[in-house]
Order: sequence, then structure tokens, then C-alpha cells
Amino acid sequence: ASEGAAAATSAAALLAAAPDGDGAKAALEERLACATRFGAAAARKRWLDAYAACLASSDDANRLRRLAASLADEPALLRDHVYPALRANPKHHALLSELEEADKAMSDV
Repeated sequence: ASEGAAAATSAAALLAAAPDGDGAKAALEERLACATRFGAAAARKRWLDAYAACLASSDDANRLRRLAASLADEPALLRDHVYPALRANPKHHALLSELEEADKAMSDV
């Protein structure tokens, strides 16, 4: 739980430093991609938490959907790292419900 809070704080700090938020999102995307590519599981989870928190604090539903789609083969990461960020922001609860339904449909197959 404290890692998630730290990720949210890091994401908030990055967003504050980049007024449009695009620079913060791009930086987090790069860090997440590097951790994924090099197989650094702990770092990947940390950057995923930060990236999900960053996206959830914005109105970027399209990027959130793309992130969820990219984790379709890894539902535990989606459930443990993306869904909590969406739960923390009431404006994304409809999207969260949509993603959870799709996740459930995939697990029923």
C-alpha cells in the first residue's frame, strides 16, 4: 500500500512539474518500457503504479484503455496496479467498471 501511495506522490510531482502532463506521461512510459524490456519486475511494478496514478489523475481515458489493453495477457498486473489507481479517482469509476467487465469476460473464456 505504501508503494502505491509513493507512486501516486511521484506521479503528482511529475504532473506538477509538467503543466500539460504530457512530459510526465512520456517520462513514465519510457521508464515503464525500459523496466519491461530488461525484465526488472520490481521496477516495472513501481513504474506501472506511477504511470497508472499519473493517468488516473488526468482525463486521459484513451491512454488508460491502451494501458489496460497492453496488460490483457497479465491480468494480475492490471488488477493490482491499474485498477487501484482508477478506484482512487471517482471520475474514472465508469471506465473501471468497463475494464473489470472486459477482464471478467476474458477470464470466463
